[in-house]
Amino acid sequence: MDYSEILRERLAEYAHNAWTGWMTYLFHKCTKMPDGSISIPPHLVERWGMQMRTPYMGLTDEQAASDVKEAETIMLIVYKHLQEAEAQRKRMSDAKLDR
Repeated sequence: MDYSEILRERLAEYAHNAWTGWMTYLFHKCTKMPDGSISIPPHLVERWGMQMRTPYMGLTDEQAASDVKEAETIMLIVYKHLQEAEAQRKRMSDAKLDR
């Protein structure tokens, strides 16, 4: 697996974990109906609907904080990946010099 595939898999794993975290939170906030569906409370539908329609730059600092946290997590994944790729490149370069 090359480094772009590794990064893609790491980011896909993060995306899945973020989604499962959100779904767990959402289901916890909802009411389970007798038929197995869930009902989102009206105040959350209103709040989340407004946030969906608001461009990022229009969010309050409090609303944007979770997006910033997500971005920082993604940046850390990419940063660590680039460090590993650079270390691997250096090892390969050093091994060629040792021949």
